[in-house]
Amino acid sequence: MEEQGKGLFQKLLRREGWRRAVVAIGIAGMVLILLGSLFPGAQGQSGTPAAGEGSMNSQEYLEKTEARLERLLSGVQGVGKVSVMLTLEHGVEYRYARDEKLSQNSTTTYSGGIPQRLEEEQEQEQSYLLVDSSGGRRPLVLTELPPRIQGVVVVCEGAGSAPVASRVIDVVTTSLGITSLQVCVVQSANK
Repeated sequence: MEEQGKGLFQKLLRREGWRRAVVAIGIAGMVLILLGSLFPGAQGQSGTPAAGEGSMNSQEYLEKTEARLERLLSGVQGVGKVSVMLTLEHGVEYRYARDEKLSQNSTTTYSGGIPQRLEEEQEQEQSYLLVDSSGGRRPLVLTELPPRIQGVVVVCEGAGSAPVASRVIDVVTTSLGITSLQVCVVQSANK
């Protein structure tokens, strides 16, 4: 069966029309590959840092953190129905790899063999290390710091009870690593 397939393929290639079709398809494929490499923006490049691929933006961070906090607080005894809002001090922060060069020059002026004056000059030059990516050259990201939380508002049914409000503040401050001054807990109007 396999030999019949080979024989059929060889017969097709002997015909001039089929041979031209195979060559034309091959050339068209190479042209498409070349065009794809010339226009990297067509591949959905978003302008994120080179090592930041797959990282989340500030809005995604807010939404996911609020949802996780709501799930966590809804499991606390006495809280009831809960809604959470976060505010950010700043968005995602990137630390880039840098190349630093420091040069020092010192000159001493002598008078009669005794040093009179010392002049020192320092020159520092910094540049970012760049990497090649499909969108061009971009700075190399060393670390990506998540957004810093500025404040949290928690609206829940059980906030009218001081022990429940205290537990809510403890859960929020511990889970987010913030102070109690950054948390506001209020009772919902539904209670």
